[in-house]
Amino acid sequence: SPKVLSLFDTDGSSILNQTGNHHEDPCRYIDTHNHILLSLLDQVYHSPSVLEPGFDSTTALANLYNTRGLIPHAPGTSFQTQFGHLFGYGATYYSYHFDRAIASHVWRKIFSADPLNREL
Repeated sequence: SPKVLSLFDTDGSSILNQTGNHHEDPCRYIDTHNHILLSLLDQVYHSPSVLEPGFDSTTALANLYNTRGLIPHAPGTSFQTQFGHLFGYGATYYSYHFDRAIASHVWRKIFSADPLNREL
């Protein structure tokens, strides 16, 4: 989408960045790390390990966040049951990152030199 492509407009020349709030997010790398963790969790939830009798989705979440997270898992919580993209989305969660990688490539190769040019 144009909004995804505009994420790669580093000089702010895109019309989407010229309107509204277009500040630099100081926590974007923390956010990216969290998305990567959720992608890893999605991979676990769609792996053969879920067929094992002792599989527990909250234990899998806790293990992931306690070994790779910036903030450890809070015992007694199970937020993954409320995160619809892990169970109600037709594609897997990691496909978002794949989409961003493709959009980044398209932006660099096609749009970065002249983002407002409609004659490509």
